[in-house]
Amino acid sequence: MNKFFTFLLAAILVLSLAGCGKKPADESSSMSTGDNKDSITIGISSEPPVLDPQSTTAHAARQVYCNIYSNLLEKDEAGKYVGSVAERYEVSDDGLVYTFHIRDDVKFHNGDPLTANDVRFTLQRGMDSAFVAFFYDAFETVEAPDDSTVVVTLKYPASMFLEILTMPQTGIVSEKAVMEAGDQYGRDPVGSGPYQFSDWTSGDHITLTANENYYGGVPSIKTCTFRIITDVGTGTIALEKGEIDMYYDISSTDKQRILDNAGLVYEEIGSISYEHLVINCENSKFTDKNVRKALAYAIDLESIIIAGKNGAGVLAENQIPETMFGYSDQVKAYPYDTEKAKAALAEAGYENGFDCVMKVNAGFREKEAQVIQANLREIGINMDIEVLEWGTFLDDVEAGNYELALISSNLHIDDPSLVLNSSFNSEKFGTGGNLYRYANSDLDEMIVQSFTESDSAARKQLFGDILMLLHEEVPNVPICWNINNVAYNNQLKGMKVLPLSHYKIDNLSW
Repeated sequence: MNKFFTFLLAAILVLSLAGCGKKPADESSSMSTGDNKDSITIGISSEPPVLDPQSTTAHAARQVYCNIYSNLLEKDEAGKYVGSVAERYEVSDDGLVYTFHIRDDVKFHNGDPLTANDVRFTLQRGMDSAFVAFFYDAFETVEAPDDSTVVVTLKYPASMFLEILTMPQTGIVSEKAVMEAGDQYGRDPVGSGPYQFSDWTSGDHITLTANENYYGGVPSIKTCTFRIITDVGTGTIALEKGEIDMYYDISSTDKQRILDNAGLVYEEIGSISYEHLVINCENSKFTDKNVRKALAYAIDLESIIIAGKNGAGVLAENQIPETMFGYSDQVKAYPYDTEKAKAALAEAGYENGFDCVMKVNAGFREKEAQVIQANLREIGINMDIEVLEWGTFLDDVEAGNYELALISSNLHIDDPSLVLNSSFNSEKFGTGGNLYRYANSDLDEMIVQSFTESDSAARKQLFGDILMLLHEEVPNVPICWNINNVAYNNQLKGMKVLPLSHYKIDNLSW
């Protein structure tokens, strides 16, 4: 595991990523792309709820809208922060005030110039959002003293602040377009990025076209169609037939087929998102931490990874990956121990078990749930499985309308404090990120301190203490760190798989 994660850390730091399973292109057997091809069709396994960066954190949405919006800053291949919408910035001596100078040649897709006020509107909108406010927790105020200047004042020096400004969730929106579209904005987005929204047929596809006025240079790919193919096996077949040019996150069972196809390339890398069991700590069956410990002891993590991921995942010892600052090797996953699970259940007064329901979305999580169902049956818990469409599933989990569930959480940036705060802060139930509805004032204080602590050793110890508390309280059960992969036509140039898996199309060409 150490070797795997050492590689992942290096990949994240330099953002120059080569696929672990990449196969060299064989020009003599390449799939035909036709002459002067300037379009691409990409398969995605779920449909975005909206294409509004401040109104969703959904993985499928980020994969699309990261191409529609521009950010204040970008990261170059060496991992250095460089200007994008902001041509330069200054920082006050105390690290609390950032002044950004906005380029004067950036236009939104509707032809309007992007001004400092649009940036101010976007950042304030993020601060107020029920979905992505956790990205903006360090923000105190955002001001636009003139059309080309934005001043952000922080509550405390935040090492991850510049990183956050490069993320899709801080993409700059047009205030005019948002206000005019109202609730429909997420279906008709307006950004200033390399691609502009063209059309969306629900359940079928989303089409983007090149922004011919893009300040970063006109992309060589003129049309990109994201085809919604929820069955990953069908996605692989479509790729093999040439019906699509790329598919994000194929099934691990199809990996060898892709590797054996001379016309396709396969790349994979470890991600910073983890699959986990979600427990509703407000539900009367799970308020006692001994019941939650029983679940942790009862489930066979390795079998879940094999059943759901075909083994394509790295066992999660805790809520921070081994590569990331703050990881503690003192906090290990609960061992698979049926007798300890029964003892914990009895201590909570459930010697004879109980009935419950797990909600999952369709796909590989059904297989994971079946393993958990069998595991829990061994300790007297009869768990039914309810399979829901993704949007309905997410609505139920965010509303607390569930008992158990399975989902992935993405750490988003190379620092754990951001997602620890959103996931476990007592004030962020539901859409704020705390799906477990777990409240602990001591944990809240520790998380806040993780933002403000400047001493590296003290901060590392603080994360260790947080992980130990989470291990003892069990608001969730980490299962595995995911593996990101991409399979694509070997004639396509410029594709690199990333730990965060939101890919910029303007880097691609035929």
